[in-house]
Amino acid sequence: QGSRPSAFGHSAAGQSRPCFLHQSRPTAAMLYVASAAAVCIGVADASGVASPHPPNTTAFLAPRAASARSGGAYWWQRGGWNGRTVNFFSKAPDPATQSAEDLKTYADQLKREGSSVLTIQAVYDSGLKKGSDESGQPYKPGDLWGGLAINDLGAAALPLGDAGVSDLVSHVHAADMKIMTWFNPSYVWTGSDVFKAAEADMHACRDAAEGALSDCLPEESPARYFKWSEPCGGDCWSRHGLQRPKDAEPLSAEDADADGYTSCQSVGDKPESRPCWVYDPAADRCYMSTWASQPSGDFASDRWVAYVQQALAHWINQGIDGFVLDAPNMYIWQDTYARLSDDGVGAVVGATTAFIREHSKGKSASFSETYMAPGYGRQYQVDATLAGEFDWAGGTAIAEAILGQGGAAANATVDDGFTYVDAAVNEAYRTRFYAIAWQRPVLLPPNTQVPGHEGFYPSANVAQIAITSAGGYFLETEFIKTGWDFADHSQAWWWTSSPWFGEGAKGASTSLGQLYHFMATSDAFRTLSLRAPAPASQGTYAMIRYDAVNTADRAASGDTGVFAANLLNTPVTYDFHDAFSKEVAGQFGGSLSRPASMHLDGGNFDFTAGLTLPTWDLLANAAGGSSLNCYPGRGADADLGQYDYDGDKHMTLAACFLSCLHNSKAAGGECASVTILWEDAALGQVTGRVSCWGRGDVDAEACNPDEDTYSTFVIRSEAWAKRHPYLAAGRLGPTWAPGPFFVMPHRLQPTADRVAAGLRASATYSSSAWHMGETGLLQCIERRGARSCPGGGVT
Repeated sequence: QGSRPSAFGHSAAGQSRPCFLHQSRPTAAMLYVASAAAVCIGVADASGVASPHPPNTTAFLAPRAASARSGGAYWWQRGGWNGRTVNFFSKAPDPATQSAEDLKTYADQLKREGSSVLTIQAVYDSGLKKGSDESGQPYKPGDLWGGLAINDLGAAALPLGDAGVSDLVSHVHAADMKIMTWFNPSYVWTGSDVFKAAEADMHACRDAAEGALSDCLPEESPARYFKWSEPCGGDCWSRHGLQRPKDAEPLSAEDADADGYTSCQSVGDKPESRPCWVYDPAADRCYMSTWASQPSGDFASDRWVAYVQQALAHWINQGIDGFVLDAPNMYIWQDTYARLSDDGVGAVVGATTAFIREHSKGKSASFSETYMAPGYGRQYQVDATLAGEFDWAGGTAIAEAILGQGGAAANATVDDGFTYVDAAVNEAYRTRFYAIAWQRPVLLPPNTQVPGHEGFYPSANVAQIAITSAGGYFLETEFIKTGWDFADHSQAWWWTSSPWFGEGAKGASTSLGQLYHFMATSDAFRTLSLRAPAPASQGTYAMIRYDAVNTADRAASGDTGVFAANLLNTPVTYDFHDAFSKEVAGQFGGSLSRPASMHLDGGNFDFTAGLTLPTWDLLANAAGGSSLNCYPGRGADADLGQYDYDGDKHMTLAACFLSCLHNSKAAGGECASVTILWEDAALGQVTGRVSCWGRGDVDAEACNPDEDTYSTFVIRSEAWAKRHPYLAAGRLGPTWAPGPFFVMPHRLQPTADRVAAGLRASATYSSSAWHMGETGLLQCIERRGARSCPGGGVT
């Protein structure tokens, strides 16, 4: 409050009158259930009665889990995805990518090179025209991130047109590929028709008395998309002189110096950050802004939410398979950032990710451009979170190891590149919200030779892409960099790089195509399968992939794979069984689908899978709690001590499981379960590691449920399956956290589908059953009989 909004929203003059406008009478009233189980977004009309947004913003969100088939119910959960992002407005080398026909040709090249996803920036109209000549554009493309600003969110980018989008989508799908787009439901170009209309309505209401602006504006006015101040005397005091930029020069010198942020001191991604107020002379008021002094849509506005969802519905109906949400942690809600409150996050979720999931029936993905924050997956209900800040050492670790040609630290250096994917997988199984990790590696120019060596790689990129993908990342290859030292991470800025357009048809690697085809059909190489480094000689990097963890509606297969890469320029041999102790190897079932022995020429890689190991269940008690610390006296009958893996007590989840299997009852030992400390949750850091203690048999009801950084996993055995027949058959849906809403996921196995159909047909099912959580409900049924549990016979 105050006569003028300052950077922190306080009164500059010490007065107490309100200065901010809640701009639409049907005010968005968002109800956010803060759990992974359900989000219900509703809107209250003027009378306070809940009603849905037009066309539909009442969204019901189920937790994500895979189905029983390889790769799960969602296409991005299988392995082997290698995408390429292209921008219409870059000064690109051949092949040009500035029309639908160009992109169709380029998609064909990607298919030959083994890529499976074409991502464009962006499908909607940013106001930019076909061609990269800046002199013919309404503004410099680079000023507003190469086509991410909004001119019309629901209209096709001018280089494509609506017919071009339809033609391109059909062509990509016919090649058995996916097509995604970057998507920015945030900053609107000041020169857009949308904002011009908003300014016209605001200008007509510039003399409206304080508090009367909402009554003055037409109900359908796009001015209601944005957050406006009341008249404040010509300067909003976020920064003296901060005003609306020219349409043709959207990035001011001050904003450029602020790395593209709107240049006030409060802006940013810190807990204390707030958006800026930018003065617009045409309106004689200020609008909220985060990027380049452009107006930001307000997710507390029902009109803005409807505008965003109408656009999303259009692109989903056009066949777009996924959306990369541009910096969702910077979206605005009321007069602050949405991320700073549950209501704000709930508004963003309901407007974007929940709507994408519901409208597409689970067929379109939502990825987030949020760096090194696996927790954003659950918070924003996105399907994938992004690894690597610009100067993060892990983002170049694999390339460093390749260029170092197998130096003494090469194996550890390669493993540093998997820190984030290990962390994301840990977060998925800790929270039971199954978001994956995606990565954008900085690549070397085609045909890079290794300085000081013979240059045995036709391109270091092929090896880097293969290793990164095999470790579980959903890969997007975008940028190259010339003339810089990978070890100097301060130079690894995406935005100073150039687009990478592949090695070309002649340099296309059949080995990459073979790898991706194999990964697409292998449970071991799913994006949610676990990973552990494997022992190997200097200059060879090997890792284990393991489809280990059973989820509520998908029984893991136990499929185990090995990937090995030769970082030397002399041939080496690596055998599948070299990755495992004889105690673990003695528990294999099944058969390998490719030879166990891998002959690796210099710079090459190989892979195999097909043998199976026991699978694991996350232990939960009758109340549905899965943060269980089990130890002697608290549920565990034996303490087998803290494990180390290759001498290290800080290990991946797969390494923890393998350590127990090495000493399992099947191997003549005692281990039947492990209790783990999730180090990332405990430390507040991204390490991808756990501390692991071996346990014998455990009783979930006696374990300590009060430490949310611990969990216990149990080896699934025949005896366990007999005690838990429903879970063992994978017959129940996702585990529901407590909440008042009954939410039915779109995809379950046939048995669960029949149960779901019965529940939908019933008007009398008990909501109290869902408060128990699935695991607690199941155990109640097993111990007491169905009719003695909440929900009775319906349950």
